[in-house]
Amino acid sequence: METVVLTFFPRCNQQEVGNLEIILNGRRIYNAVPTCRSINLQDLFPTELLNGKNDLSFRTRKGEYDIEQIRIETKLKEAKSYVQYFQVDPEADKLLRNAKRPAYLEITFVDDGKEKRGEISVNGRLTFLDQKGATYAQRIDGFLNQGNNYIELRPESSMQISQLRVVIR
Repeated sequence: METVVLTFFPRCNQQEVGNLEIILNGRRIYNAVPTCRSINLQDLFPTELLNGKNDLSFRTRKGEYDIEQIRIETKLKEAKSYVQYFQVDPEADKLLRNAKRPAYLEITFVDDGKEKRGEISVNGRLTFLDQKGATYAQRIDGFLNQGNNYIELRPESSMQISQLRVVIR
């Protein structure tokens, strides 16, 4: 995550309320009198959010608050794409076209058990990756050209690739 912002709308009487304390995952992130009947923003550090479930609570010692429109908005860092260039020589092209042998994109990931999602472009033709396993295979013989070719992987989140190859079977 690049940035995280908490927004909330407190309905209250400004003259009758005290500090509003906001606790995120057991840590106080706000302790002040917010502007009543207005959207309030609180910047957070990305490290303050946990993977999965997060616990957010509001409390005060003076007055009453009705908290509405609670949102945590995140802006994610763009994951870097991975590009690999390769050649399809005339002999391999002949195997693909005349012998009708299929070509596959095979990716082996470091098996971390995490979900792997992203967009794959083979010479500008798109396909998508969405899995948790350590290996991925996609038939791509219809996407290849004789001569120069490329594969670009644009992940939605970081992923560790141990091998990416194109094979003709």
